Amino acid sequence: MATTMGVTPPNEGDDVPATAGDIAGNPTTQSGDPGRFGVETAGYYQFSIDFSTKKYTLTPYSTTGATSFSSIEVQGSSTTTTALTALAIDTHMWYAAALHLTPGDLTFVTNTGSAWGGGSTGFSGVATDGGESIPVIVEDDYDVWFNDLTGRYILVPLNL
Repeated sequence: MATTMGVTPPNEGDDVPATAGDIAGNPTTQSGDPGRFGVETAGYYQFSIDFSTKKYTLTPYSTTGATSFSSIEVQGSSTTTTALTALAIDTHMWYAAALHLTPGDLTFVTNTGSAWGGGSTGFSGVATDGGESIPVIVEDDYDVWFNDLTGRYILVPLNL
């Protein structure tokens, strides 16, 4: 295995738990890429990567006090009310595939009546309970994703 500045990177494919490290790799050979990101305990984690420094961090995410919603809908002037689907492997991740959106706004509304919005950030951002509506500026079909733990959302245009 190659070393860089006297440091031996983890073997590719290792599940050695690490909370931080370097990313590397040659696009042609993938030499020097880190292994998979293993964790010591089950739970939720936040993965962050800084491409300018080529560093990553992996930190536990506390779900203490988190609400588990039984349903979430997208509502607003940019679409008809549409139910999101929770992922089977993570019921805090919600999505709708190929949802047609027109210019306007939207919010994520839970079965408890809370409305999550993101203010002035379209396409992606962090919604908050009671936040301003999320702007939709381009008509298109979108894959819509919402995480009810972190409030993060992304609207992925499919035809642009």
